[in-house]
Amino acid sequence: RAPFSGRPARIRVLACAMERPCTSSKEEKRAVQAIISYVGQTSTADFAVPEGDSKKSSSEDPPCPLMHSGKRRRKEHKSSSLVTSYTSKIVRKHYHKLIGSMTSNPSLTHLDLTRNNVDATMASALSKMLEKSTTLLHLNLSHNKIADEGCLAITGALAKNMDTKLRELNLSYNMVYNEGGISIGQMLRQNSSLRVLKLRQCGIFVEGAKAVMAAVARNATLQKLYFANNSTWIDGADVVAQMLAVNTTLNYLDISKNLLYIDGTKAVAKGLIVNQTLEELLMSSNEIEDEGAKALSAALRMNKSLKLLVIHDNLITGKGAKHIAQALQKNDTLQNLHLCDNSIQASGTEAIAKAVRKNLGIKILHIAANELNAGGIKALTRVLARGGSVTELNLSNNKLEDEGAKHLGAMLATTPCIRDLALRRTRFYWEGAAALALGIACNNSLEALDLSYNRLQPEGVGRLASSLETNFTLKRLLVRQRESSGSVHSGTYAGIEKIMGEYLQRNINQDIHEMKLALLMGTQKRVGATSALRKSLRNTAIADLRPLRHVWQFLWDSKGGAF
Repeated sequence: RAPFSGRPARIRVLACAMERPCTSSKEEKRAVQAIISYVGQTSTADFAVPEGDSKKSSSEDPPCPLMHSGKRRRKEHKSSSLVTSYTSKIVRKHYHKLIGSMTSNPSLTHLDLTRNNVDATMASALSKMLEKSTTLLHLNLSHNKIADEGCLAITGALAKNMDTKLRELNLSYNMVYNEGGISIGQMLRQNSSLRVLKLRQCGIFVEGAKAVMAAVARNATLQKLYFANNSTWIDGADVVAQMLAVNTTLNYLDISKNLLYIDGTKAVAKGLIVNQTLEELLMSSNEIEDEGAKALSAALRMNKSLKLLVIHDNLITGKGAKHIAQALQKNDTLQNLHLCDNSIQASGTEAIAKAVRKNLGIKILHIAANELNAGGIKALTRVLARGGSVTELNLSNNKLEDEGAKHLGAMLATTPCIRDLALRRTRFYWEGAAALALGIACNNSLEALDLSYNRLQPEGVGRLASSLETNFTLKRLLVRQRESSGSVHSGTYAGIEKIMGEYLQRNINQDIHEMKLALLMGTQKRVGATSALRKSLRNTAIADLRPLRHVWQFLWDSKGGAF
């Protein structure tokens, strides 16, 4: 049972966690019988045959014959690829028995066959189970070899089964090509249960993409579509636009790396103007350039539903960033903007910062790897220091150097909103770390700071450690350095690391106590804690857990707010 999750335990049968490859047909037969017996007996919610991970079974289920833990498991990790390859052969050889056992299990809800070399023949056998299944909710066949024939069998079975309750289907990293894409489209026209469909890197080209998007337009249940790393092209983008104009249920769409270019982006933007339900759009690595950014900015002015826009690696310069900034001044719904791996430089950064100051809806801003220097950071910090609502800022992989770090330190000393700041590989030394330490000492909002792969040196790390003496909010600090300058786990940093850990642990414990008090007193209504979480927090020993990182990740979400 996951800590504080309140959800029933899931039993995972891991065929790859066998102690050693079977050396005889009798041993192989016993291994297969053990799997089949386990699947048939357990009151399972999850049957999985992935390549590595291992979980302990619930006490209410029979012990899994293929699970190992402790030192033996760690020793076997080195040969996991060999064991995985061997057990995949066993699964392929006896797949009809395994599928028959799964068919007879009326409580099977999760089936994970990731990276098991599932081919078209096995997929066809699996489809017979899908024709009758009324309990399966999640099916993961990613990273296999089902090809277009296997895809035809699976989608055909789902289309025939009118009582299926399958909510999530993952076919990513299977080369199903256009034939598979067309069959998926035909299935979506009849299926009314799917909520999530993952088709990353499936070799689907224009015709297949058109079939999928046209079917999504008519589908009334699908909520998330992962379609990255395919080849929609400009012709397919027109169908995407038509889908966005008609569909009223889709709230997540990933069309990254789909060769959309400028014209395709313009088509998608037209659909966004009409669409009022899509909340998250990912369009990275499509080479949309400044003209595409201009088209998206026009859509942002009219769209009132989009909350997340990811346009990494799209050859956008400062000119395109200015277009987006102008749209942000009129858009009050967008919350997350990701512009990493572009070339917006100082001019684009300043324009975005001014827009963010006026637009209080923007919470997360990622502009890593955008050829920023100290001048661009100065313009950014000057604006953010005056106000704004940004709580998460990512400036990694920019040439900030010590001068830029000084500007950021001055901003941290005055701004009350930044909670998460990432400065990985920003090329500053101990002087920049010292400037940041001054800002951290005065800051009362920062909770996470990533300074990895900079040349902080012992002097800089020491300054950061001393700044935590007066800072009671920072709970996560990463200072991993380049190999050439030494590791934080070496003897030079051992004492400093211990001091930093104690201060960070103090801050975490303080928040745990505050959360516990708020839940017990009922004074914090916005904390919607589950009964399991409330019961766990009543335990007086919770403050003595070391470390409390697993507690922290369940108490707070990725945006820094309480559940």
